[in-house]
Amino acid sequence: MYEWFDREFADNRNDSLIRWGNGRFLLVKVAYQKKIAENLFYKLLNWKNYFKENYNISLAIGVGKTIEKQYISRSYHEAKKALNVAVKDSSILFYDYLLFDIILEEVTATTKDEFKLRVLSLIHREKELIETLRIYLKNDQSLKKSATDLHVHINTLHYRLNQIKNMTGIDPKSSKGIALFYVALELMKKS
Repeated sequence: MYEWFDREFADNRNDSLIRWGNGRFLLVKVAYQKKIAENLFYKLLNWKNYFKENYNISLAIGVGKTIEKQYISRSYHEAKKALNVAVKDSSILFYDYLLFDIILEEVTATTKDEFKLRVLSLIHREKELIETLRIYLKNDQSLKKSATDLHVHINTLHYRLNQIKNMTGIDPKSSKGIALFYVALELMKKS
């Protein structure tokens, strides 16, 4: 494997691949150019495909920001956060592209569970209402598009949104409600 790395992946003699234990490797790559992220993504994708084809292993890859070498530990921790998100679907994620997931990675599992329970308290077992919320949020709160996607009359959608408000005490049409439901549904999806 290290031979393949040297032949196909290393661009600089200072690039290093280090076995990091627990099925993990740490890649330290010297980069001088601005377009390195795009180039690196395709190289990582090739590497991911190589492991899938030759070893039937699905890799998850997290990439920290390109930084000066004196801040390498910061880049390592950023890569670790990106990896924690990438592991969920065996993808390649750059820390720079994470927004919402950065916050979610810092929250404990207990807090996440408590938040989901408090926000979705009485509706978490109501599949129809959860699906209504998902579609409503996915469609940026467009009532017409949501009703169409749910195959219901717009009045039925209004009725369901009012049910959600009455059962949870949170209005899905308010900014605060949208934020709370969005976070709770994301947490539900990731668990």
